Amino acid sequence: MGLPKIVTPEYTIQLKSIKTPVRYRPYLVKEEKLFLTAKESDDPKEIERVILQVIKNCTFGELDVDILPTFDVEYLFLQLRAKSVNNILDLRYECRNRIRDKSQRTSETDDGRCHNTVTLNV
Repeated sequence: MGLPKIVTPEYTIQLKSIKTPVRYRPYLVKEEKLFLTAKESDDPKEIERVILQVIKNCTFGELDVDILPTFDVEYLFLQLRAKSVNNILDLRYECRNRIRDKSQRTSETDDGRCHNTVTLNV
């Protein structure tokens, strides 16, 4: 007797660059672990490679992600995340603008940048 097969829900999505609908499933814990490993590496190329690999895994290998335009990759990844984790995102942006007025600096070691953080829940 073999191990039971885990059944995951399947969804379809229509991407702008291709005519046929694409089937996909939510990403699993093994893909989440890939994301964490790529994040720890701090290498943008590695993060991009992992995102494309997860999209390829979650679309059952039916989609050639290497030729997809960036806007479709981003849209598909957001839809994957919404179905896998949560459809609410907590985004944090840090202002890195240079402060022109030197009187607003907090100390002599201040690098002259704003560093205010804005948090958005979308």
